[in-house]
Amino acid sequence: FGKASRIGGELRSKLLQVIPYPSDIKMQTRLSSSILKWLRDNGTTNPDAADHLPFVEGFQFTEEGYTLAQRFRVPLEVSNPSDGLVQMSLPAFTPSKSIFAPRGTVSVVCDITAVNCVVATASVAGSASTQLVFDYNDNLSAAQTISLPLPTPAGSLLVTAVSLKYRTADKNGPQQIKAKGYMPAAIVSAMYL
Repeated sequence: FGKASRIGGELRSKLLQVIPYPSDIKMQTRLSSSILKWLRDNGTTNPDAADHLPFVEGFQFTEEGYTLAQRFRVPLEVSNPSDGLVQMSLPAFTPSKSIFAPRGTVSVVCDITAVNCVVATASVAGSASTQLVFDYNDNLSAAQTISLPLPTPAGSLLVTAVSLKYRTADKNGPQQIKAKGYMPAAIVSAMYL
């Protein structure tokens, strides 16, 4: 459990932009437990590289409200096409139809962070982040591929996490909705390289 906790702590330290409540002890314990389950499974049944890790992929940082997959109905594809590069592909989509948002939403901020942690040493090899902003309307958002450069050494756990933040308009300009149920965040991809 100590190694899983160290890996979880290292991942969380680089995912601060994505995690709505990083000091939430319950979330920290759930993440460490998920990593521990994967480590146990990996050590006994699947020591090779894998593109979709059970227990870690799909981990929800928030428990209140809908999950990220329920709120962001856009299929994301994460890949490691070459050494030192992580790519996320988003198909074309219409924000008002593919993003489940609260009433009054004018835009949606999508934070994306990829972190690579060397499992043997429980140390971060690198991280990269980007942010997308979608106007919440009926206009088609073009398909895109996001490239994130970061080290991808063998024997490492590569996670990509996404969070959504909703903005409403008021007299002072766009304001982020702070209700816990409207801050979905999750690990959308977990690979063992």
